[in-house]
Amino acid sequence: MKTPIRVAVTGAAGQIGYSLLFRIASGAMFGPDQPVILQLIEAPVEKALKALEGVAMELDDCAFPLLKGIVQTSDASVGFKDANWCLLVGAKPRGPGMERADLLKDNGKIFIEQGRIIDAVAAADARVAVVGNPANTNCMIAASQAKRLPAERFTAMVRLDQNRAQTQLAKKAGVDLTTVKDIFIYGNHSPTMFPAFAQATIGGRPATSVITDTAWLQGPFCETVGKRGAAIIAARGLSSAASAANALVDYVRDLMTPGAIHSVAVKSNGLYGFDANVWAGMPVRTTTPGSYEVITGHAMDDFAKSKIAATNKELGEERAFVADMIKCGAAPDPLSSEKGARPRAPFSCPRASHPPTEGERFHRNRDCGNAPRSHSLKAPRRAIPDGQNPAPCSRLQLRPRPGAPPFSSSPRPAPPRARPSRPTAAPPRPTRRCSCRRSRW
Repeated sequence: MKTPIRVAVTGAAGQIGYSLLFRIASGAMFGPDQPVILQLIEAPVEKALKALEGVAMELDDCAFPLLKGIVQTSDASVGFKDANWCLLVGAKPRGPGMERADLLKDNGKIFIEQGRIIDAVAAADARVAVVGNPANTNCMIAASQAKRLPAERFTAMVRLDQNRAQTQLAKKAGVDLTTVKDIFIYGNHSPTMFPAFAQATIGGRPATSVITDTAWLQGPFCETVGKRGAAIIAARGLSSAASAANALVDYVRDLMTPGAIHSVAVKSNGLYGFDANVWAGMPVRTTTPGSYEVITGHAMDDFAKSKIAATNKELGEERAFVADMIKCGAAPDPLSSEKGARPRAPFSCPRASHPPTEGERFHRNRDCGNAPRSHSLKAPRRAIPDGQNPAPCSRLQLRPRPGAPPFSSSPRPAPPRARPSRPTAAPPRPTRRCSCRRSRW
């Protein structure tokens, strides 16, 4: 039997978590021959932890042969320890009257911490799948904290939108669901996302030749897929749970199946006109288990370009909302973590060509009046090869004095010691004679 993989799940006692865990333990996500250890994470709230205990009891009672262990914790450092897959399901929901910017900032704090911890304690081959909304931006926030894991390991779910679009096309065409292929989701997991119906096929034919109602495709179809979540909330009073859990199973299973073609939100790197630093839904092909490549070259008509521009604008706005939080939430500079040290302001010298190195940041360039005065001279100087000057930086750098030789990493010879001069003899004491000139006194 294979070695068990560790699967960490946040929000494990929530609605989606409750619908998801039994599918994972049964083998639906990673295959019928892959044992798993579930590492379940919940908020440090008594009610949530009590519910998590009940979920673990039910998992035990199911006697799943593939389930080799259960970890219950409210400590993310324990829950993500050595995890091979981190499923970030839990997130703060949007409350009545809450602005989207407030929701982004509240969830940003959660995903900053989770991103740091995952990067620190998860397995070397860890993959991260973000479900908690706003999923694309939450994924970007978590990835921004990672130093060890590359950005391509962080992906977000748009598979629920793909499944919804596939069903709507099948119903409209009056065909079996399995005949609908290659319906891809572009952009944000929100009402602005774009289901690219022109790229889909139905029974091997272009979807636009089977469904000739262009007005329906550009109007009600896109609107129904984009606002399906709100319609479910209006109908049942709760958000999507079972369908979201099922989409997560499909999403991870396809990422583990080489050759599978599906929609995933990944770092765009400027593809399809998206901002290079946002996570956007795109078609991908799984290359090896857990790895993928973006499928490029799909032609976009004017309607598709306008829809992508709209969803890209929303993603850019979300990134702008949390830009300061991402900078402030970055891993602290160990050089400024001394007790009582004040946080340093970001380098803002307009002439700086690159951030200062560890050695450069402690030696002010007198030509730059913007250099902060809080830098300490306690850090060790940077070693520089003989005959070379440091890299140019007009903000903070090491510079030789005019006319001085180049910097050298070799120790400076000690100056010659001056020999102390001998003390000169005191002048003779003058003598005086008395008026009789016969004796001295």
